[in-house]
Amino acid sequence: MQSAMSAKGLWMLSAKPIRVCLAFCAGLALSACASDVRFTPEVEVSTQDAGIEQDALDAAARTFFGGDIPFEDEDDPFDGVGSISSRPLEKQRSSAVTARLRAKQSVSPHVSVLGEVALSEGSGAYFLPEGTEVLTDPAQISFSSTALDVTLGLSREKRHAWGHSSDLFGGVGYRASRTRARISSALLDVDDASTDADTYLFLGAQAKYPLGSRVQGYVGARGRKYSGGPYDARVSLGLSFE
Repeated sequence: MQSAMSAKGLWMLSAKPIRVCLAFCAGLALSACASDVRFTPEVEVSTQDAGIEQDALDAAARTFFGGDIPFEDEDDPFDGVGSISSRPLEKQRSSAVTARLRAKQSVSPHVSVLGEVALSEGSGAYFLPEGTEVLTDPAQISFSSTALDVTLGLSREKRHAWGHSSDLFGGVGYRASRTRARISSALLDVDDASTDADTYLFLGAQAKYPLGSRVQGYVGARGRKYSGGPYDARVSLGLSFE
């Protein structure tokens, strides 16, 4: 029952942008005969989205403290997270796997309109060596998430020698996510599930290298500024099927 409710909540948050993106992709498909249109599936691994980590830590704070607590990492402003209450918070792990469909419609030899739909699964964990202000035993915050992203923007792609290429892109995006967070220690074991959504501006780049006739490997980087607060910067490794 809970998984059904989770799926329903994520769908309700994401239904509108999905319809918008599907309409956009349908328009690209219908115009494929008259213009340069490409649909490219991608699979990549990266660290977890800082916006989702923020949501997970907020959920943990609501569960344990009964209200949101601001998180800030002074050593890394792009993390968007850092301390729960006044106790140190150490990142233990952070990872995500993303499947993405990109649709490009050329408007000039090097510039295209870009639409993307991406589904990602991620997890992470933070350690509180001194516990919290309420309990001083060491504690861990762990979380897992499912996120759906829809983006629209522009892309500038350039071909290089030996089949290499580079892609610079940017635009606006919408993210809907379902996150389950848990705080555990010797005296504590509580969890919370939450559904969140946010819009953002993004800028990214990819360097692609041929691995086969229709497969390319790439190193990518993306930066985001969420309307709800945190910045996110990630480096990824992936495969592109063209």
